[in-house]
Amino acid sequence: MIYKNKNNSTITGTKWHKDLVESIFEMNIFREELKILLEDYMQFRHFVRHTYGFQLKWDKMKILFFDMKIIWEKLKEDLMEYLNNNETNPLKR
Repeated sequence: MIYKNKNNSTITGTKWHKDLVESIFEMNIFREELKILLEDYMQFRHFVRHTYGFQLKWDKMKILFFDMKIIWEKLKEDLMEYLNNNETNPLKR
């Protein structure tokens, strides 16, 4: 919604989720360290969509699983900071 509001458009195509992540980091909504962490989740998403469940390995997944809450808190923190400091915030209208 922030991207759409700011750019007056949406991202489409087969790589829309990757392009959207790139765009929001270019907009400086989130700190750069989160981009690297989110790439791990995007790789996992891609793997899960293109493999069978029995091929999933807990040893590889547990890091993503246990770090999820920490990353989510950082994302929320950055998003709130962006919304509170951005004059074009649609929620301030």
